[in-house]
Amino acid sequence: MKLTVLGSGGWIPTNENETACYMIETDEDLILLDAGTGLSNLSKYQHVIQHYETLHIVLSHYHFDHIIGLSYLPMMFNNHKIRIYGPGEPAYSQGVKQILHRFFSEPFSGSSAEELTPNISFIDYREGMFNVGNVEFEAFQQHHSHVSYGLKLDGALYYASDTSLLPETFQRAEGVKMLLHDCWELEPVEESFHSSLGEILEAIPAKATYQVGLVHRNPRWGLNELAAAQEKIGSRYVVFMEDYQHYEL
Repeated sequence: MKLTVLGSGGWIPTNENETACYMIETDEDLILLDAGTGLSNLSKYQHVIQHYETLHIVLSHYHFDHIIGLSYLPMMFNNHKIRIYGPGEPAYSQGVKQILHRFFSEPFSGSSAEELTPNISFIDYREGMFNVGNVEFEAFQQHHSHVSYGLKLDGALYYASDTSLLPETFQRAEGVKMLLHDCWELEPVEESFHSSLGEILEAIPAKATYQVGLVHRNPRWGLNELAAAQEKIGSRYVVFMEDYQHYEL
């Protein structure tokens, strides 16, 4: 399994980072975790796309910075099958197709969700196990302003974007090679729907064997905040994810 970071930022794209989108390659399957503005970077990976007949897109939730890239699909995909997976009932009152239909409707869009590409389908998931192609997923409900899910893939990767810190996430990540975790603040903020670096560093088990990749970076952070963050991290097995990075899992 190979991970490529297409968008590692949160909320607003910057000169350095697009918003949430992570490409997963296996021998059989091509998968995107979330579809933020980082999906635009997929145009640089046509040599990867051409090896697959189907693109699977798994959404952790429906905030704009995680779904806006779906509107870019017509530019890159006309011959592929597109499969979009998203949280449905009971977390939401509607399924992924109905929710995205509201986003891709007049006067906000010139085409409906069903018209984005010639061969597109929508699959609801709920907490627990489900399959995306040949990859086994497990979804865990998180704590966010609207329901979001942490996603564990084949016991190799755990994706936990857009959530306040949950200690059980770090326990569930045991056995994976990398945990991608929301990091929006430097220090804890009361009643926040996001996580802070300080909380994350305290929550990582002393004997953790996985690498922690910090994602959903706050676009307000400048050089001073990044320098302070790096000083906190020190020599720990923790890194800020950057667009275009590649990892073998």
